[in-house]
Amino acid sequence: MPVRILKTPLIILLLAAVLVLGMAGGWAAGTRMELMVDFLPLKFVFDGEEKGTPDGLFFNGVKKVPLGFIYEGTTYVPLRYLSEALGKEVIWDGPNRTIYIGSLPPKTGESVLVPTAEGTEGRLAIGDPAAAVIELLGDPVRKDPGQGLEWWTYHRDYTGYILLGMKNEKIATYYTNSPDHTILGLKVGATRAEVERVVKIEGSYRFKFDGADFTMTQTEGALRERPVIVIGNQVLQLFFDIHREDTLTAFRLMDTATFLGYLPGGISLSWSYRSRAPQFTLPELTAAEQRAVAQGLERQIFDLTNALRRREGLPTLRWHEGAAGVARGHSQDMADNNFFAHDSPTLGTLKDRLLRAGITYRSAGENLAYNYADAPSAHEGWMNSTGHRANILNRTWTHLGVGVVGRYFTQIFLR
Repeated sequence: MPVRILKTPLIILLLAAVLVLGMAGGWAAGTRMELMVDFLPLKFVFDGEEKGTPDGLFFNGVKKVPLGFIYEGTTYVPLRYLSEALGKEVIWDGPNRTIYIGSLPPKTGESVLVPTAEGTEGRLAIGDPAAAVIELLGDPVRKDPGQGLEWWTYHRDYTGYILLGMKNEKIATYYTNSPDHTILGLKVGATRAEVERVVKIEGSYRFKFDGADFTMTQTEGALRERPVIVIGNQVLQLFFDIHREDTLTAFRLMDTATFLGYLPGGISLSWSYRSRAPQFTLPELTAAEQRAVAQGLERQIFDLTNALRRREGLPTLRWHEGAAGVARGHSQDMADNNFFAHDSPTLGTLKDRLLRAGITYRSAGENLAYNYADAPSAHEGWMNSTGHRANILNRTWTHLGVGVVGRYFTQIFLR
């Protein structure tokens, strides 16, 4: 589109698209617009720091244009200048006449996707009320207390497994490893290439929460095994099975508050705010509440193990309370004595501990985990570790006991 500039005292005739978009082109050929605007020297202050240019002009990649102008009471500033000053990328999608600031939303083809989980029963989304969940799925198999959440477990003899974290009677987080469910059209078993055709997995994201600006960075290990993707005010976490050519093995959705409170491993956060620090810490629990939460985690770990075994065509395991007691004792021992190992300095080996508890068995195995925020994180961590994975998928086991104390997780398998 041709641009004609006529200079008069404090009056300038400009093409609005060049200033507002900060890039050449983008309007349909033959369209022309002339605006009489007030061109005044403007100052810009970003987070308390004054910025600008000496001559009041900004180079938009093609030519210099005014850094700002006022038209009928509205101030116009080049988006490219704002993006550079704030550290956010501006992307112009010409065919769809869309401006993206910051991260691109996930999309398939040209359609922007909303992250909802779909199963044979229907569709669930973050924020759905408890009444809608019950109408769709029925009553949960079990409700467990959590730290700031109530965990609802769903499965049909360990098929179609779903774990919902409910807060204020709404879905705050959704996890499943069921092949009967999809996220953004993706199912368990999808290759990483198929996943990355739907969502862009990035090493860092910027987002806002509770009046603060956050920057999240992921380690290489997290990006490979359990990457998170920020989508608006939600977070999608994907779990890849590195022992099966990085295929998708599970996924979960979280609202931003739950993501920050139950921060997955391999992620670092930084944030800035003006007047008040953002609030996202989990509530403090009494000793009795901690024990109740731990018991819920034990049952969730048990369910996750059986759901995966059912998915893999293996026999499910029976709960063994005696083994669970030994597992709790070992988790407590590690917490009290500040160590992390199968052999205890005070209580000995797994064989010693089982013998002391009077438990008879033909063979036994043990998995340990530490510092995971919840049951799915611990379970998926085990599944990407060769020895732990072998225990979970061992066809010969018949029983399982789980013991959780704080962030120490112990599984004891028996035959």
